[in-house]
Amino acid sequence: FANPTATPDGSGNIVVDAAGTGVHGYDLTVHLPSSFDGALSTDNGNGGTTLHGSPAAVSTTVHNDNGSITADQLSFLINIVTANGDVTVSATPVGQGNVISTDNGDIAARIGAANLSITAQSASGGAVIFPDSWPANYSSSSSGSATIGDGTGTLDARTQLGAITFFAQ
Repeated sequence: FANPTATPDGSGNIVVDAAGTGVHGYDLTVHLPSSFDGALSTDNGNGGTTLHGSPAAVSTTVHNDNGSITADQLSFLINIVTANGDVTVSATPVGQGNVISTDNGDIAARIGAANLSITAQSASGGAVIFPDSWPANYSSSSSGSATIGDGTGTLDARTQLGAITFFAQ
């Protein structure tokens, strides 16, 4: 199967592709320099992804078909999605449209001082837990919302089979 590729574009953005095939895949680790201020997109077909991001990156997208995702030092726009695996993330998202999602796994999200309206739902009935210091509303033990700061940005966290736990960073 093909080796992973890292392709820069003319605007300073980077796309990392680790497609793998069938049962073969990659445990992908990406380290960005703290000065990286472009957009990063990773796509891993089969295997875990570990990302040490950059607080200056304008957006970060991590997509796994099958495998867990661990990502830290994320900021601005984030889109972290896996079909099968746990997601552990440390981020300070900014703006509208931030997403953390897994079809089959738990989400643990450490969120920094941000202005966010957060919605979280576990379709299987897994627990959704926000820190006590965040104003939160629970529609059930598996669904709720919280506001950090003025709530102008958005973060949607969803799992089909698992729990969602937020921590203040």
